[in-house]
Amino acid sequence: MEALRTIAEIFVGTWLLTGSLHERAEVTEFHDVGRREAEIGAWLAGDSYRRLHELAPAHGLTLVVAADGRFAETVTGRPDTYWYDADGVEEMHHPTPFDGRTVERASRIYLQPDEREIRVERAAQYPGVALRVDDGDTMITDRIERIGAALVRTVSVVTDEAYLSRLTLTYRKGGE
Repeated sequence: MEALRTIAEIFVGTWLLTGSLHERAEVTEFHDVGRREAEIGAWLAGDSYRRLHELAPAHGLTLVVAADGRFAETVTGRPDTYWYDADGVEEMHHPTPFDGRTVERASRIYLQPDEREIRVERAAQYPGVALRVDDGDTMITDRIERIGAALVRTVSVVTDEAYLSRLTLTYRKGGE
């Protein structure tokens, strides 16, 4: 119940997209299984602090977080950003929003769609994160946090245990 109070105090409200950054990388420790898993785990749990100054202006998406931890997204224009839909499909300029709930893992808040299938063994392999997508080829985490007055959303993607992508989105609270 404490996590829901935290969500209510910090994240509740209507949030309007203000910035976006998409970055790509590759796993560097591909041949060493232990190191590769550590690198993937660090990527999935990663944050966007060091790249916030690089965001390009963006608009056209609204995220609403309710006091009970539920969230809803809507397209309110023509967003000029990359996107990963509820199934993990990468899209550009045509985001397909999804609704769901917030969950806490390791004192971090993640967005989860209502219906998802996560492979149990991989969820156990990366216990400090909440996987939004895990279809065997692609894993995605979708984390939100407050940095000052902004809501920062970090969508971290691993494909084929080799390719890394991260989408950083910033939002401002509606009416502020």
